[in-house]
Amino acid sequence: MGYSIIISHLDGKHPFMKNIRLNRTYFLLKGYAQFYVENEIIDLTEGEMLVIPKNTKYAFKGHFDSLLVDCPAFDSADDIIYEEQIKE
Repeated sequence: MGYSIIISHLDGKHPFMKNIRLNRTYFLLKGYAQFYVENEIIDLTEGEMLVIPKNTKYAFKGHFDSLLVDCPAFDSADDIIYEEQIKE
């Protein structure tokens, strides 16, 4: 089972996606982010975190560094990336 931990950086936006097997936790280390989770918009700033349950469609944008924890461990085959982008 295990887990994966990485530090990631984003300046811009990420298309909609979901993971079919794991829960994903974003902990913002620096900056700000706006997550689009299902039909909800969630704003995060430094020190805040968000857990995305498996099979949940989401996207995000902002300028941030985050600690990303996947449990169970990450496998790229489990990510579904959609062409759909966040509408401005």
